[in-house]
Amino acid sequence: TAQDPYGETDTKTQTITVTQPPAPENHPPIIDNLQIDPQQGDTPLTVTITITAHDPDNDPITYTINYGDGNTQTTTQNTTTHTYQEPGIYQAVATVEDDYGNKAQTDPIQITVGDQKKTQEGNITAGTDHSKIDQIEQQDPECQIPQGQRAPYGQIHYTIELPQGTNTETITITFPENIEGMTIYKCINGQLTDITERVNINGNTLTITVVDNGDLDENPQEGIIEDPIILTETEQPQTTGGGCSITAPTT
Repeated sequence: TAQDPYGETDTKTQTITVTQPPAPENHPPIIDNLQIDPQQGDTPLTVTITITAHDPDNDPITYTINYGDGNTQTTTQNTTTHTYQEPGIYQAVATVEDDYGNKAQTDPIQITVGDQKKTQEGNITAGTDHSKIDQIEQQDPECQIPQGQRAPYGQIHYTIELPQGTNTETITITFPENIEGMTIYKCINGQLTDITERVNINGNTLTITVVDNGDLDENPQEGIIEDPIILTETEQPQTTGGGCSITAPTT
C-alpha cells in the first residue's frame, strides 16, 4: 500500500507461493546374489536360501521368498530354510523391499525334488528325477517266464505321478545284488517283450526312461505312468545225491 502527502492510498496485492523442496530420490534395493543349497535331492528335501542384497539409500530391507510349492515367507533375515515334502520341479523367487515400497526381484531358480520308496519285500529301492512314486511293489509275473529262466524278483510294478507340464520320467531301481547279464522284459497283452536294449544296467542298478502314454506305459490316464517289468536269469541246474535235492547257488 502506498500513500501520498494528501492521504491518498493505493494497494496492490502479489501472491507469493512457498513450496517444500523436492524429496531426494529413493532407490530400490539391489540383489547381489541368491544361493540355494542344495538345488536337487529326494523328499523330504530341506534347502537353505541365502540372499545377498543392499540398499543404496541404507534403508532397512525385508526379504520375501516364494518357494514355488504354495509357500511364501517374509523375513528380515537374509537366510531361510524350507523343506519340500512332495516331489516335483519348483521355481523359487526372492523379492527384496525397502521401507518406501521399492522392490527388486530375482529370476526363478529351479529346485528339483525326486522321490525314493522302498518295497516291502526284496529290499528294492526306486527313485525318480522329479516325479512322485505312488507305488512300487513286487508281484507274481503276469506273463509266462521262458523255459529255463527264472524271475528272482517277480514282476516289479511301479506307478509314477508326473509333475504338470512334463511327460517323460527316468526311474532308477536299485537291487540288493548285481543284475548285470539279466534279461529285462515288459509284459504286454500277456506276451513278454525284451526291452533289455532300452535300459541301462550298472552293477545292481537299472535305469529306464518312460514316456506318458508311450509303448511302455500301461496306464492311459494322462500324467500317470505304470510300467511293470520282469528281470530273468538262466535257471541253474539241480544236483542230486543221497536222496537230497540241492539247487546250486546263483553266481
